[in-house]
Amino acid sequence: MKRLSILLVLFLIFSCASILKNEEYQITYAFLNNDDRSQSEKSIVVGVLERRLKKFTENVSVNLNDSDEILIRLEKGFDLEAINKIVLDKGKVDFWLCAERDQALNSLYTASTVIQKNTKDNFRFNVSDYNKSKSPDHLLSLALKDTSRVNLFIKHIEEHLGFDEMFQNTKFLYGLPYNEMVDLYFVETNGREEALVSQRHIKEAYADYDALGRPSISIEMNEEGATRWENITAQAYKQRRYIAVTINDKVYSAPGVMVPIKTGRSQISSNFSLEEVQILVAILSGGSEIPQLKFEGMKKL
Repeated sequence: MKRLSILLVLFLIFSCASILKNEEYQITYAFLNNDDRSQSEKSIVVGVLERRLKKFTENVSVNLNDSDEILIRLEKGFDLEAINKIVLDKGKVDFWLCAERDQALNSLYTASTVIQKNTKDNFRFNVSDYNKSKSPDHLLSLALKDTSRVNLFIKHIEEHLGFDEMFQNTKFLYGLPYNEMVDLYFVETNGREEALVSQRHIKEAYADYDALGRPSISIEMNEEGATRWENITAQAYKQRRYIAVTINDKVYSAPGVMVPIKTGRSQISSNFSLEEVQILVAILSGGSEIPQLKFEGMKKL
């Protein structure tokens, strides 16, 4: 009888352990252009994704299989939509110095006149129709339905005024849509492909709250980034200009500078939900931009 009781207890222990064991799932992703990537590049992507996901959730592993697919293992309870956002995002982060607004607007008015005279169809673009914003950080505010016309205007600028000093080392960027509207920004590039401060300068990102109590993202930069950040904020402060913070070439915020920042820290504020902040913090924690991936499927292990 005693032996039977011991066996029964052992059976219950192993049964409970089996029931309580967390279910595991495997999510598979593939490179869109697999042949264009070296093995070392693919290994870097694995490391970036591991840093991202460990910032967002516990008990996760990221590996590369023999077919060069990325395998992510997670325990039950994860949000697949959030995981896809974190994995499929390129994670391109840049900080650009905005051009001086009044000078830039004057250049737009001049450009519209030049373009009308030099295009076969006498393309007309009335800047005043979109210059109704009181905010000094961006150039124009327009309805989303008007972006195609604005894009055509920008294309004409590149074709007819690309040599002009005002447009030579600058570029246009859109902000995030809001209420069927979107803002157009004008930033200085100084002939660089990459911004002076970018995602490779981010040492740490974490969820925070701004001065208005809204969920926001705080960023701490590495040593090189801190030096560059001090330089760009000093210039913005001295010239009373703004710094456009972009993620995947979309402006998320464009704060002014009250004083040059020597600490290498900054904050990205917008109308974020707490969930959006958590996802963006994970993406920014990867430390590097990654190539485009695609979701292949998920299975229970």
